[in-house]
Amino acid sequence: GISHFKIPELDIDVFMPKPETEKPYVKMKVSGNFEFFLGEHRGVIHVLEFTEAHYREITAEEASEILANTSPFLLDVRTEGEFNSGHIEGADLLPVQILAANLDKLKEYKNEDILIYCQSGNRSTVAAQILIDAGFTNIYNLRYGIGDWIRKGYQVVK
Repeated sequence: GISHFKIPELDIDVFMPKPETEKPYVKMKVSGNFEFFLGEHRGVIHVLEFTEAHYREITAEEASEILANTSPFLLDVRTEGEFNSGHIEGADLLPVQILAANLDKLKEYKNEDILIYCQSGNRSTVAAQILIDAGFTNIYNLRYGIGDWIRKGYQVVK
């Protein structure tokens, strides 16, 4: 059913769930601990500052522009065999299968731009989520992988 949701200190007084025509959340004005009431229930809500990770899926063309104009950490998450058969110049190899166990190797890039790629875009999407969950803040994912990079005529090195 519908319940009354109140946080008196923040002047929040709404009904939940909200109608489908409204945004399904309540914007908190400040962080901290506040008493709340939800129908007959009450408690304390802990409001945190939210800093969203910057995540973008990019095309081969966009990746080429980024690499030409900035210096992201370029991360290849394929296997060693795939990497050795051809990779984007300047890329570091860290296969997705061992990425989570080796995050300490990337900690200096936690707040730097990281451009991730794999063969087709699937493993790099998994890798991006691993990094975001670990607190990395600026992730670019080559959406269709090095396969698309090569199809578009961009160079690889062996």
